[in-house]
Amino acid sequence: MRKPPRRYRHTPKELESELAELEGAGALEPTVARLVMAAAAATQGRPETVRSVLTLVLGQGAPIADVREAILQSYLFVGYPRVINALATLHDVSGEDGGTPPADLRLAADTPLAWEAAGQALCRRIYGRRYEKLLDTMVVLSADLPRWMVLEGYGKVLSRPQLDSHTRELVAVGSLVPLRVPEQLRAHSRGALHVGAKPEEVRQTLRVAALLCPRELAGAELVLERVLGEVKS
Repeated sequence: MRKPPRRYRHTPKELESELAELEGAGALEPTVARLVMAAAAATQGRPETVRSVLTLVLGQGAPIADVREAILQSYLFVGYPRVINALATLHDVSGEDGGTPPADLRLAADTPLAWEAAGQALCRRIYGRRYEKLLDTMVVLSADLPRWMVLEGYGKVLSRPQLDSHTRELVAVGSLVPLRVPEQLRAHSRGALHVGAKPEEVRQTLRVAALLCPRELAGAELVLERVLGEVKS
């Protein structure tokens, strides 16, 4: 007889207990762990899970601006619908509006030339010696894709000042765990290492995200082991 699948834990109390156990290992900063969980919930997209997770992380003191930013960057992976839904739940749970950036910051950052320059610099950091190969691979798929990826993904979104690149890459890793996209998970796991994350931080990020999708943990950890083997070789 087949065993019933492990149920997903959705209530804040249950999630709090499991998250506290992982945080006790000390590999991942508690604030980062909470951002990872918020982003993973947003990409998974289950409304009850999103509400439970956001209730938990805000109750534990995660800065709402950082939580909002972690969710916002996830539109690169799941598009606007799930991110809008998650941000709506964040607004409902917190009672706070999204806010408006200072005019000078908005004007300085929101130009395609600035995005492209910042995106090229960050993408080179994250992909290292694989950067040129990445662009060559993307252009085979679409002539427009490499520039969009660099300008919008790494420039407009991932170079925003609210979170540092170390945190953003770990959040990206967490966002990808529920999605079953091993190649993208592999790229961002490697990218997290390239911007200063330790292997155990990435491993704990996978485990935090997998609290919401336990079946994905084994595959995600295999991806990480592959990345670590590549880094050593």
